[in-house]
Amino acid sequence: FLDLPGELRNQIYDYVFDQTCHIPKRGEYHSGNISHPVVLLHTCRQIHHETQLLPYKRFTFSFYSKFSLGMWERKRTKQQLKLV
Repeated sequence: FLDLPGELRNQIYDYVFDQTCHIPKRGEYHSGNISHPVVLLHTCRQIHHETQLLPYKRFTFSFYSKFSLGMWERKRTKQQLKLV
């Protein structure tokens, strides 16, 4: 994958990160084999560096409540919030 040209990797990243991210209410979790594109960020340092801000640029975020929105915002950096 890393041998592919950067432009092609960027097209793949755009495809992977073009979706809605649902933020559940506090204490709620999902079990089982749920595929989530954020796991891509953890494959290697280079991919993490290339993709770490893409979810904030590409995702549509959906929150269960204003409380979950507030909790989520407090855990983000200014740079991340600026991209949303």
